[in-house]
Amino acid sequence: MPRAGRRKGAPDTRSTILEAARTLFAQYGFEGTTIRAIAASAGVTQGLVHHYFGTKEGVFVKAVHLPVDPDALLAPVLDAPAEEVGERLARAIIGIWDDPRTRTPLLALLRSATSNEQAARLLRSLLETVVFRRIGDAAGAEPVQVSIAAGQAVGVMLLRYVVRVEPLAQAGVEELVGVLAPMLQATLVDAGRSET
Repeated sequence: MPRAGRRKGAPDTRSTILEAARTLFAQYGFEGTTIRAIAASAGVTQGLVHHYFGTKEGVFVKAVHLPVDPDALLAPVLDAPAEEVGERLARAIIGIWDDPRTRTPLLALLRSATSNEQAARLLRSLLETVVFRRIGDAAGAEPVQVSIAAGQAVGVMLLRYVVRVEPLAQAGVEELVGVLAPMLQATLVDAGRSET
């Protein structure tokens, strides 16, 4: 008797689920895609999707080949007092970009997003739903502030690790945090305070 939830004759159920998830996330975005829809598209039960990936966010992270867990990356930022948001976010961003194991797949994802609309939709969905909204809520920042802060951070990382502009490419981590953190703090936290 076949095991419950497994597709008959499907040797790689996990890959089938991921392929279904990629298609649905690209078409409907993160919020518009459900575990139920992923399971139905893959021809498996919802329980099997949960077995392999835990949550919808877990499926999403694997579907877009994200090299970091957003929960682990954002935890120090989301728990930060307002005056430390910029520094903690700068350290988190620099930490993932400074590690070649996470930098390489991030670069692949960014390059894919610039040349492939499906990859761009997946990355947009990840940033808007999983990352930006949570940072905005934690910092009390408007969506445009979060987008601008992200642009600052990504621009610095691309100049440092891809274009390798000097002296940025050779700057130490502490020097980089010392410059990036105040920019992020001003954009995410201080700008909102000055309007009130």
